[in-house]
Order: sequence, then structure tokens, then C-alpha cells
Amino acid sequence: MENTGKAVAQLTMAWMEARRDPPSPTSSDVTVDQPFYQNTTKVEKGSHVPRFGFNSDRPRKEEKFHAKVILHKMSFPQFTGKQNPCIWKDKCKDYFKIFDIPKSMWASYASLNMDDNAAKWLQMYKKKYGLEDWDTFIQAVEAKFGDNDYRTVLTQLLELQQQDSLETYILSFEDLQYQVTMYNSELGDLFFVTQFIKGLKLEIGSVVQSQVPETLERAILLARIQQQVLDRSKTKWALMLILLDSGSSHCFVSSTFLSAVGIIALPTNPMQVKLANGDILITDHWVPQFSWWANGHTLKKDMRVLPLGAYDAILGFDWLKTHSPMQCHWAERTIQFMDEGKDLQELPVHQLLKRSQGNDVWALAVVEAVPDSQQQRGSEEIQQVL
Repeated sequence: MENTGKAVAQLTMAWMEARRDPPSPTSSDVTVDQPFYQNTTKVEKGSHVPRFGFNSDRPRKEEKFHAKVILHKMSFPQFTGKQNPCIWKDKCKDYFKIFDIPKSMWASYASLNMDDNAAKWLQMYKKKYGLEDWDTFIQAVEAKFGDNDYRTVLTQLLELQQQDSLETYILSFEDLQYQVTMYNSELGDLFFVTQFIKGLKLEIGSVVQSQVPETLERAILLARIQQQVLDRSKTKWALMLILLDSGSSHCFVSSTFLSAVGIIALPTNPMQVKLANGDILITDHWVPQFSWWANGHTLKKDMRVLPLGAYDAILGFDWLKTHSPMQCHWAERTIQFMDEGKDLQELPVHQLLKRSQGNDVWALAVVEAVPDSQQQRGSEEIQQVL
């Protein structure tokens, strides 16, 4: 019995030691008889031994150990009265949460980090109210250093108007929106959407208003779409008279026509061009991928710039060769060819009507043959001018 009591006492003490400081399984004190721990406590004969039920076959309850989180040193946010008090308040609360500071000490912690004009105001405030309540203290800080800012940014938001580009207006509006929301989070989307549309230019705001956007993000998206539509509409369009000339080695566009539609040509390597009368011109500018619309199709071609006379552009042998073979009907004055894998031919009437109804056609030009008598009279008038 005595040996049994000693064994129970040793196991009990070892179990209690293991709960206090569990050793590493790689410890040099591990033995075969006492795995993972070693007990050196001696129990004297006749001493009181607490009796615990212990079953070596019963699995022990798994112990839970939590690793200690090491926080890096952080400086407390300073406040001089020039910063936004709402932002400073949020930084203070984050600091208190990270370092688990009791709320009863929040006001004292914050007051130790107030300098300049804010520190002077603090001395007056402590004499009157003390620093026991954080909520009362931070409300006083916001009232002293934030109320005037709130009125200022709110007035700026109400008076903001789009003067320059749409993107500049959006950036200014969102900046004021963020500042106003920091002071008054109860202002919803209806208020900001209304003010945003009110400040837009009329040609943009009227279209956005007609869509009745419910969120500011939706209103901004509609404004950007309308701006793109307006930008495209500013592009100048004009009728272009084109000559198909197999005797011309290259394609040319008139410099006068480019000026009329506002297209700027790019410099390129100079090239001599010999005219039919023997004159030689120099072309040193070009328009890459010059595009035009003809009979329901959009065509593109690199064109050099020349001071052409009667025609706005000339499609020369390089363009004709690229689109060969062609079907030419000289009596009806039509040609049929392939362009980028598409068969281009005369546009049927029903397709023309469909494109017109879908706003794909912005202008129509009717070309009629001039009777011989009128043509002869016109030629005589031209000769007199020449």
C-alpha cells in the first residue's frame, strides 16, 4: 500500500507540473519511464497525499496554448487642430483597439498627444469639464475644430459647377462628398445624386437626369457615356468626292479637305509626285488609316497629302490592286469588290432605310448625270475663267 501511495503521489505531482509548464518533446530530460517530463519531487513518508482518480488508459484532455502576439511599436496619432478631427478620432480608436486600452483611459491618452493650438484649447477644456468621459471629450474636439470645416465643405459642394472637363468635376465632387460624409453620414444617395446632376453642364446633366439614376456611381457612369457621345458628335463630317484613277501610283487626299474636317496630317518621308501635265509636286505628310463611309461601308487606307484641285481624294493603283479582282459596270457606274473578307456592293434600298432609321446614316448625296448640253455650257464657262 505504501508503494502504491508513493506511485500515485508521484504521478499526481508530475501531472500538475505538466499543466503548469509543458516541456518540449525534444528535451534531454525525457526518459522511457517518464516520457515528456521528469518529476524530481520527493514525498516524505507519512505526508498527506491528495487522492485523484487517474486512469492511464483514458486519453488526457488536450491542452490549448495561445501564442503571444508581439506588437510593433506605434506612435500615437498627433493632433494640432489643423487636421481633420474625424480622421484623428478614427485613428485614435484604432490605436486603442490594437493595444487593448481601457475606454476609461482613452481621453487621457488622446490628450497627451495634442499640441499647438489644440493643446491650448485642451487646458481650458480640462479646467471646465475634466477628461473622464471619452465620448463627451471627442464631441467637444469635433465641435471646436470641425464644425467650421463642415460648413465650408458643404457650401463648396452645393456651389460646385462643372467648368472644365468632366473628370475634373467628378474628382472635385467625390473629394467634397467624402469630407461631408465624415461629418454627416446621414446624407444619402438622393442628396449627392441631386447635387451631382445640378453641377453638370446642361448638355450632360439633362441626359443624366432623364435616366433617373438612384446612386452616385450610376450618375457618374451615365455622365461619362454622355460625354463620349458629345465628343463623337464634335467630329466634323463632310461629303468627299473620290476619283478612281488607275494611272495614279498611290492614294492621295486633299490638304484643303483635311483642313475643312479638322484632320491633322503627320510628317513622313518626302516623295516626288509627277502630274499628268508634267509638273512635279512634293508630298511629305500622310494620314494613316484614313477612313471614309461609302454606300453603307467604312473603308480605310493610308493616304498621302497633296493640294488636289477638283477631287477630295484619289484612290490609286495601290488601292485598286489590293481589292482586285473587281466587277465594274461602267454603264451603271458601279463596282463590286472584297474588303477585309466582306463582299462590298451596292446597298439595297431596304438596308438603306433600316440604317437610316437606326441613325447609322447621317447624310445622303444624290449624284446625277449631267446632260451633254449643260456639260458643254459648263465647260465653256470654265474655259472663259481659265
